[in-house]
Amino acid sequence: MYSVELLKEFGFIERNNRLEYVIDPFMSNFRLTLFVKDDVLDDELIDLDTGDKFILHHLNTSHGAYIASIKEEIESLKKEIDAKCKKEEILNADAIDFLKEYCKNAYGEIFENPFSEKGFQVVRRSDNKKWYVLLCESLPKSKLGVETDVRCATINIMADKDEIDSIIDYNTYFPAYHMNKRSWITIPLDIEINKDELIQRINRSRELADKKKRK
Repeated sequence: MYSVELLKEFGFIERNNRLEYVIDPFMSNFRLTLFVKDDVLDDELIDLDTGDKFILHHLNTSHGAYIASIKEEIESLKKEIDAKCKKEEILNADAIDFLKEYCKNAYGEIFENPFSEKGFQVVRRSDNKKWYVLLCESLPKSKLGVETDVRCATINIMADKDEIDSIIDYNTYFPAYHMNKRSWITIPLDIEINKDELIQRINRSRELADKKKRK
């Protein structure tokens, strides 16, 4: 996710309902406008001699050293902007809602409570009915070995057996509570969690719930 503050520090200005960064001239013959709209970074190239838009660098069918050099320069700038102006999207209080929406939208699978006890929910693969996320809405964090009276929401997810020991850090990842610690891990949801990383973990847990795809 792009940070408006960091984009402005880089040199972007608000114009035309978007944030723009203009280089004029660019490679002698062009005016380059890099712009961010709806969290997407794109570019617009204007030929200074004709005033027309130059689009050959966007076409996969375009070849030649000159066009390749334009592409390379623009991509280099975009990578610099990504490195300096993006902020990791963090989840905390909204993590439960995000999890439910993600599983529903990505796989058409919804959380359910198969237990008589309230406060626990699972989401299953629709094909083999195997769980890949167990949600506990309120667990004493002391159950994870943390010296505190705080309760928090947690999820148990599957992880690769040969990876579990290396990722357990007793901050973001804990040995699985009340489940097989050789196959599952616990993540408390009261801390900041990187959105993309959590998605990758959920996807992998779902894959591992399909025995045919396990390595």
